[in-house]
Amino acid sequence: MTDDFMAKMYTAPAPAASDYDDLIEYALTIDGYRYAEEVWYVQQNTQEHWIKVQSFKKRGRWHGSFEDLRACLFAYQRSIRWAESGAYDREGRREFMKIYRALCKAWEKRQLLQGGGGRKI
Repeated sequence: MTDDFMAKMYTAPAPAASDYDDLIEYALTIDGYRYAEEVWYVQQNTQEHWIKVQSFKKRGRWHGSFEDLRACLFAYQRSIRWAESGAYDREGRREFMKIYRALCKAWEKRQLLQGGGGRKI
């Protein structure tokens, strides 16, 4: 992966953000399709891709590395985009926000392990 791709990956989340519409741009700062292909080895928009995204949800909670959760957030935003061409996707938005909260926790943990630092949005 290129340095530019990875630099965008490590854009810090804003923990105070609590609205899906405010987080769309953040979700799209990475190419989650590329991540899925190069890291998870699954093709975009396939059943295998969605199964991989769902594998980070256990007992109703999202778990995983910061990078994997970023890719899940991207996938959910894309899914919501398509679902909402017909109707409001309440459940998709709810899951998106759960992923985002787990992502914020993963970022905090990552920062603690690396001794602080990091860029803020």
